[in-house]
Amino acid sequence: GKLGLVERSSEQIAAQDLDTPIATSAGIKEFDHVLQSMDNMRSALKDTLIKQWESEQQRKQEIAALAHDIKTPLTIINGNAALLLEDTLNKEQTRLASSIHSAGTRAQQYVGALQQVANIDIATDELERVPVNAILDELDAALKPLAQGKSLDLKHIYGENLQDIKVSVSMLTRALINIGENAVQHT
Repeated sequence: GKLGLVERSSEQIAAQDLDTPIATSAGIKEFDHVLQSMDNMRSALKDTLIKQWESEQQRKQEIAALAHDIKTPLTIINGNAALLLEDTLNKEQTRLASSIHSAGTRAQQYVGALQQVANIDIATDELERVPVNAILDELDAALKPLAQGKSLDLKHIYGENLQDIKVSVSMLTRALINIGENAVQHT
């Protein structure tokens, strides 16, 4: 009966069904007030959870973007440290260059882990239209120091009339840099 409306409303909120409005008319003034209060609570809880989710998604995207931005200079630092290690250095210089390279490698691993954590549950980055050349330029900046450290010559072979592509720039660039780093390291 009328008490069943209150019970079903409580069960609805407990089951996290926050989209369905609660019936607020039981025909008894006190029950109607309780049901209206429960519907207000359902609505406020839904709004709070949506704001929390949006804030969390924004924070994850900011962390992912920052981690992505940090990865390129770390790659350059590591590539240059690897180049230094190939030069004739005294014992102390070798120790310092090796320390820089080792710390850079660890930092790259931390940034990679941070990117993975930040990208969990992010539905999709914003897709944007970008020229392929812009992505290739970023790949060059990230991979050339590594390639030089291995005495490799990095070249792109492509046609002249490249079309712009609509992509998640950070995710595509990150994936291509990861592939490129693996290729360089295992060549």
